[in-house]
Amino acid sequence: MSRWWYRPTSAAIEPRLRLICFPYAGGWPRVFRPWAARLPADVELVAVRMPGRESRFAERPYTDWPTLAEDAAEALGPLLDVPTVLFGHSFGGMLAYEVARLLNRRGTANLESLVVSGCRSPLVRPPWRAPYDAPSDALWTWLAHIEGTPAEVLADRQLRALTEPTLRADLKLADAWNGEPETVDLPIVTFGGTNDPIVPRQDIESWRNFTARTYRHVEFAGGHFFIHSLEAEVVAEVSMLCQAA
Repeated sequence: MSRWWYRPTSAAIEPRLRLICFPYAGGWPRVFRPWAARLPADVELVAVRMPGRESRFAERPYTDWPTLAEDAAEALGPLLDVPTVLFGHSFGGMLAYEVARLLNRRGTANLESLVVSGCRSPLVRPPWRAPYDAPSDALWTWLAHIEGTPAEVLADRQLRALTEPTLRADLKLADAWNGEPETVDLPIVTFGGTNDPIVPRQDIESWRNFTARTYRHVEFAGGHFFIHSLEAEVVAEVSMLCQAA
């Protein structure tokens, strides 16, 4: 199952805590690579590598939530030998919750908390839909508008064509997501961007209804992809959470 994991660094010693990160729609696990150098030395970062990206590029992306969540939860099982924090942004927040829900239901030990970033709660149905079925140019124009794609990808038509099938599959899943209204026995922390055109604060804060433990919300002065534009601030907040775990 190691094909599911991306480790930016090799831990010289057994980490005190593991931070498992779930990327946004179309995102590759390497988007979290810069985080590793900013985290406490005893925290190991592992990013989830789903089909359709990096070394799994030839594999078809998932098209249904139950199979994706079950396979991801099973793959991450061996990583839960130490205290673990789950972090997911946007589509990744949906998947992080689905995995946490499955693991929590099974009584899996070592889950410390769930961090859901830039992601609506399952109680919310957005008034807009992701243009996963739009013509290619319209799809990429939308992504450029929400600042969700690096400039080098937007400028490279061949790279866009290669990544588009996975992006469309992820966006379709995100649009269809209507998660189970089930609380988890974990603290939930939510991150939001003050200028996020996709997920306003009220759509995030209803996550408080999904935890049997504590809930906290953190605002960042950015748009939907504040995890990149305000990376230092975001990782500093994650680091404090990890240190407290």
